[in-house]
Amino acid sequence: TEHVSSNIEEGAQCCVYIRGVKVVDLWTDVEGYNHDSIQNLFSSTKVLTSLVVAMLADQGHLNYNQKVSELWPEYGTHGKEDTTIAMVMRHEAGLARFDRPIDAAELSADRIRNGSISEVVARQVPAHSPGTERHYHSVTRGFIVNEIVRRADPAGRTIGEFLRQEIAGPLGLSDQLVLGLPCDLQAKDLVAENVWWTWWQLARPRCLGGGHVPCSSKKMRAALVVALPFPVSYTHLTLPTKRIV
Repeated sequence: TEHVSSNIEEGAQCCVYIRGVKVVDLWTDVEGYNHDSIQNLFSSTKVLTSLVVAMLADQGHLNYNQKVSELWPEYGTHGKEDTTIAMVMRHEAGLARFDRPIDAAELSADRIRNGSISEVVARQVPAHSPGTERHYHSVTRGFIVNEIVRRADPAGRTIGEFLRQEIAGPLGLSDQLVLGLPCDLQAKDLVAENVWWTWWQLARPRCLGGGHVPCSSKKMRAALVVALPFPVSYTHLTLPTKRIV
């Protein structure tokens, strides 16, 4: 409530279960946002992708100490030959960022299935010898793991398909827990925004229709207003990395 009242957050949800019993169910009831609004989980999706990999390992379709190249031969180039699935899961693959911009048009389900991202990953040279350093693979790990899952799963399913059929579906959450948003849910209440919308919201006060991008300090807001239009493009994914210790 403090973040909402101070405009740091506009829409937020918090739902907590203990041993299958819902004990907390809170949300901000503002225009265009409520308890049923779709919320991006960002890095929390790594929990879901890790669960999918664990289930495939439990079923005997992959092994954490297995080399990625055993499942994905094209991956075993440029020093990545001995990278194991465990290294990828621990953010030790040396591929914490893409070495070239990725156009948003390449991120559709069909394009990914046809190798738009896997080809980029397979050609890439790791930033360090895999397994020797740990850097947070904020954007890249999901695409790498998706290709591992797709090749390990006997049905050839993507992470999103596996999640829907094996986890979300049985739990009755098919329309709430998804990786790769279906078109019917996109039409529900999501609007794609670009970098200029974000800049406009940062630059204009709320009384003039801005202020819809939360920012915890005036200095940070000013810095983003100055820097955002130049080095950042929301149609490309080239993000800095974080060292994990």
